[in-house]
Amino acid sequence: MANYMHQRYCDVRGVRQWMANLHTLFVGDFFQVRPIGEKWIFHAPFCSGLHAVVHEGVRMFELTQIMRTKNAQFAERLNRLRENGMTNADDAHFRTLILEGRLLLTTRPC
Repeated sequence: MANYMHQRYCDVRGVRQWMANLHTLFVGDFFQVRPIGEKWIFHAPFCSGLHAVVHEGVRMFELTQIMRTKNAQFAERLNRLRENGMTNADDAHFRTLILEGRLLLTTRPC
């Protein structure tokens, strides 16, 4: 994906510098799964010297405040589940959401 964007920027601007010398902001969620049948966006294509160029001048900022949910405690539990760091309290909470082998549907905001 990054290589495609680079090529397109260069075609439009008529220059051959990385990302056509434009400032580019990539936003993503590191907890998301990779695209089906595709590589991660930050991996270079096979047989390409692009990998080294992609990381030149790149600065990464990690946002640590949870903003997508009103229930921050539940979001923190999900993050621990993703990172394989669940506590006993997390496990007990998730078990309360299971009813006879099915997830219990609730109207509580997540």
